[in-house]
Amino acid sequence: MSDESTFDPAWRLQLVKYFCAASLTLQGYDWLICLNREIDTIWLRPWRGVKVLYLVSRYIPFVHLGSALYYYVAPEPTMLMCQTLDAAATWFTAVGIIVSEAMLMMRTYAIFNCSKKILVFLLAMLAVLVGVAFPTLVVFLRSVQFGQPPTGTISGCYPVSGSEIIFVAFIAILLFETIIVALTVYSALKHYRRKSSPIIKVLYRDSLFFFLCIFSITLANVLVAALLPIDSAHLLNRLQASIHSIVSTRIIFHLRQEFHADLDMGPLSRANAVTMSLHFIPGDGRDSHGLSL
Repeated sequence: MSDESTFDPAWRLQLVKYFCAASLTLQGYDWLICLNREIDTIWLRPWRGVKVLYLVSRYIPFVHLGSALYYYVAPEPTMLMCQTLDAAATWFTAVGIIVSEAMLMMRTYAIFNCSKKILVFLLAMLAVLVGVAFPTLVVFLRSVQFGQPPTGTISGCYPVSGSEIIFVAFIAILLFETIIVALTVYSALKHYRRKSSPIIKVLYRDSLFFFLCIFSITLANVLVAALLPIDSAHLLNRLQASIHSIVSTRIIFHLRQEFHADLDMGPLSRANAVTMSLHFIPGDGRDSHGLSL
């Protein structure tokens, strides 16, 4: 085996480790700089569905990124340890992404004035996403085989073979996100000429920004899974999950802040917010209808 062929797998493995460490650092940094807002807008508010989704989306990345990082640096890991760590990190990653997609779905539901038809459609699409992605992950995880790292100086688990079916899961995510942005653009065009309150503008702005962020990383993941060797299969999926978490949780911050600012502007803005059927309850827990965040 030539020096070049020995270097390439080792370099790829190190690159995957760096991306994982960078994702964990990014997640921790974002948590620190947003902690004050999180306390004000999440922890001090009543327990509701979106609060639970927020906490899962915000904190589950620390679990799967921690598991993944140990997967890459564990000294002399056994086959069973590698399989267990790989499965744990992969499933926690999948759950985190699905929860972030659910938050995106709920925001789209709000944009359409809490339409039951839209809700049923989005729930059906989310069910299809889960129905495609989860079995795909099962097949992929069962197919992965581990071997010795290409050089003796590299620690951690080293996958040597596995199914390329993993890219199907990323395609399913990509299609779901495409549907979400198509609905968002349709609604934005429909209301383009109407006078909108700041909260409605935030909904459209953040929806499109969210899509652009995650569409790019999801598309890159599809290409990585389809084109690169199995040892690079996890190159970007940890970063993808981290970006999902960071952007979706920031959207909740923006919505709640804009809503309370909207209330301070007077009855007209308050009426516009009610028209959207978005109710962010300050603390007494009372609401009449709509989406409670």
